Amino acid sequence: MKITHKIIGSKRVYDVRGYLGKYTDINGNTKTKTYHHGGFGSSKAAKLAFDRAKVEFDQRKNNPSCYYG
Repeated sequence: MKITHKIIGSKRVYDVRGYLGKYTDINGNTKTKTYHHGGFGSSKAAKLAFDRAKVEFDQRKNNPSCYYG
C-alpha cells in the first residue's frame, strides 16, 4: 500500500494505491485486484479505506460468482 499526497489550492489531499490479492473468476482464471482511490482528507482516512477494501476482498475472494470490476 502506498499513500501519496498533493496540494490542491491550500488543502492537502491524500491518495491510496495498493495490491489486494489474487482471486479466481467465474471461468476459473486467476486474476489480480488492486485498489486506487483519492480525495481523502488525511492519510489515516486513506489507510482506513484501504483496510476496509482489503477485508471485503478477503471475504469475497473465495466465492467465484462475485464480480470484481
